[in-house]
Amino acid sequence: MRQQPLIIRTPATLVKRAGEQAKARRLALGLTRAVVALRVGVSVETIRRFETTGQIAFERLVRLAAALHVTPDVDALFPPVPVDSLEALDRASLRRQRGVRRDAGAAVRAKLVRGAPFRAPGQMDHS
Repeated sequence: MRQQPLIIRTPATLVKRAGEQAKARRLALGLTRAVVALRVGVSVETIRRFETTGQIAFERLVRLAAALHVTPDVDALFPPVPVDSLEALDRASLRRQRGVRRDAGAAVRAKLVRGAPFRAPGQMDHS
């Protein structure tokens, strides 16, 4: 049995490949970097850097995809985790959500971190 070749897909190689693929698409569409840069609202240097290194801000990447007539499948990057039972669905909905933490000590710690003097409840400021 033959083994398939090992393909190493590090973040760096994926990012660089994205830049190379965008360049290939731009050239296939017959567009210059200047035209694409104008459509995206960035400098020509930003497009050049992306095509050679793959480095670009995510919002700019989305705009670049649109300029190259590609709809990025952002949903495929972080698909929802499937649940296999109603019990798992209930557990997922009960997970702690971000919000205001009701911890009296947190207010005290925050003041100490900011350097504000601590006053016990009801204590007057006699400065």
